[in-house]
Amino acid sequence: MPLPHTRRPALALPLLLAGACALPAAPAPSHEGRPPPAPTQQVRRLVLPFDAYQLSLAEYYTLSAARDRLIRTCLGRLGGEWPVIDRPAKAVEWKNRRRYGVIETAVAARFGYHAPQNVLSPYPAVVQREEQREAALSPQARKAALDSHHGCALTADRQLLRGTDADERKLDTLDATAFKQSRSAPSVKKAQQAWRTCMREEHHPYTSPEAALNDARWWKEDAAAGSSEEKADTSAGASDEEIATAKADVRCKQRTDFAQTWFTAEKTLQEKALRQHAHYFSALKTAKLRQLRTARAVLNAGGDGGR
Repeated sequence: MPLPHTRRPALALPLLLAGACALPAAPAPSHEGRPPPAPTQQVRRLVLPFDAYQLSLAEYYTLSAARDRLIRTCLGRLGGEWPVIDRPAKAVEWKNRRRYGVIETAVAARFGYHAPQNVLSPYPAVVQREEQREAALSPQARKAALDSHHGCALTADRQLLRGTDADERKLDTLDATAFKQSRSAPSVKKAQQAWRTCMREEHHPYTSPEAALNDARWWKEDAAAGSSEEKADTSAGASDEEIATAKADVRCKQRTDFAQTWFTAEKTLQEKALRQHAHYFSALKTAKLRQLRTARAVLNAGGDGGR
């Protein structure tokens, strides 16, 4: 089965990026040399109520930059160096782009059911730079920076987390619950039946979008890209048959309004959860804003948060 498409950032802070409940899709090469298809208007409108309580990618980068400053200051006092990574100031992430499976014709036509990282998020490119930085540390600097008991990273995290005690795991649970319940909503079941009929007419007799996505033929480990430039730009394993199936999948989702129906059902459930857990969500938003204020104070102070 394909792996979940969203990789959570490694920073030890709560309120991280959303997307863990999306339909699974395996990561494929990022194809850095060619920009991914721009998100459709439909994707741009897929903004769920819970999204406002999680860090956007730009907000996460703000926290990461503040953390880097704090670690650099701490490590500098010990005679070490911690290079600051340049992160995009206006990073945009369409976190629900694949929440309901592949829904964009241009993406299906290039990648089939695979999920290239630069389609999902620009974050993996930053991860690579972070990993390269850590790999370049001397053993002494690595211990001083990353020791799990006394390291500079731990000190930085504690400063950025000070006064934020909201339990982000509860949000993950509520998110997963709403996602699971929405799949069983009568409107979504009806849309899935219509999708199934459409796919059968397209000569792809799958019982559900998940079944089409998880077809073992798409995920053979020994699948290899062809020699042509166009084939190399899809992904290892995105065969012509996979791409044709994914395109039919998108057509049927569009004809049956599948993604919008599911989104509407999930949005309704999330709005209900917001009302039922109003105190929790208020505390969650306060914690998020406090983290960001602390991070911006660190950045404005030049590295030590004014201490």
